[in-house]
Amino acid sequence: MIGLPINWVPIDNTEMTTDFLVANSTLAKGTQPFTTSTTETELSAFTTIDDINSNSIVLVSVNDGRQGYIETKSEILSISIAIMLMGFIFLAVSYFSLDRFVLSRLSNLDDDVRKISESGSLKDRTQTKGNDEIFNLSRRINNMLEQISVSQAKINDYALTLEKKVEEKKNELEEANSKLIKTERMAAIGEIAGMVGHDLRNPLSGIKNAVFLLKKKYRPLLGDGGTELLLIIDKAIDHSNKIINDLLDYSRELHLDYEEISPKSLISYTLLAINFPSKIKVLEQVEDSPTIWVDTNKMQRVFTNLVKNSFDAMPDGGALEISSRHDEQTVNFSFIDTGCGMSEDAAKKIFTPLFTTKAQGMGFGLSICKRIVEAHGGKIEVESTLNKGTKFTISLPLEPKPQ
Repeated sequence: MIGLPINWVPIDNTEMTTDFLVANSTLAKGTQPFTTSTTETELSAFTTIDDINSNSIVLVSVNDGRQGYIETKSEILSISIAIMLMGFIFLAVSYFSLDRFVLSRLSNLDDDVRKISESGSLKDRTQTKGNDEIFNLSRRINNMLEQISVSQAKINDYALTLEKKVEEKKNELEEANSKLIKTERMAAIGEIAGMVGHDLRNPLSGIKNAVFLLKKKYRPLLGDGGTELLLIIDKAIDHSNKIINDLLDYSRELHLDYEEISPKSLISYTLLAINFPSKIKVLEQVEDSPTIWVDTNKMQRVFTNLVKNSFDAMPDGGALEISSRHDEQTVNFSFIDTGCGMSEDAAKKIFTPLFTTKAQGMGFGLSICKRIVEAHGGKIEVESTLNKGTKFTISLPLEPKPQ
């Protein structure tokens, strides 16, 4: 019916083949049915047929070729290999895609971040392109760098502003401290000057009165020699009084009474009150405008001091040039002489109180001039060459200094 070869032998047949013996032994143990490969190309199935008493009497075998099994097994193996190859190809493609679109881009992003970290430059940016999560991560990193850069710039600006404010406060503190020291020093000098002036003026006044009486009542008895000695004493008293006055003036606080005047008028009024030595030529080239606001009495005192100093520097004669120039903010007066000049070291100390290059004097004249000029908001400078001459420059603002 099924077209398969069937073989059978009695159970008690002692001459059955080996395959039947094995099958009989196995079936006797209760395995129903029993299947085994009799050859490489054939598969056999064994079972028993029982009698009415359930006793096995016949051993039956059915044989079938294994070609279908072998073909099926081969097909399964081929399919398995094909699946494995496809899996390998899929893994390779997946790895290539992962490397190209994910791993390599992450590596490039990591390199960009590392380079930025090593360079410390907040101007550099990551270069990742695309439209995916890695690109979004790169963009967020760039945004973060931009925010850090802006914050760093703000911090730098704040630090610079803070540094400037600290420097300004430091300068203000130093200036205030300098003014305090100067005020205390001037107060001490003023107190000493007041006591010295009071203690010296009285005896000097007495000596001057005595000289006056001697010249008036006893001139015939003194003769020419005695009269000349009295003149020397009288000049020495005047010189001593001038030193006392300079000391008192230097120690007093300056109060300026401003008035408007042209530069030319200011110089002209000054020169009218000075006797010019015959050997000295004075050349005046002062502008008549613009007008300036100054305390004329005090500024004339400054100019008088400079002119007389120039005369003293030219005992054998010479020339003094007085000129002025102006710009948008200042008027500059120049006093240039052809006198003996001074050394560089002396020029640096010339405005220092008690410093003088003259045989007579206490060295208050130019220091007082400097105080007056600076009180006007101006400045005084000196340039000098030994044995060639000296130039004093006074710069005064066009607008008066607020009081």
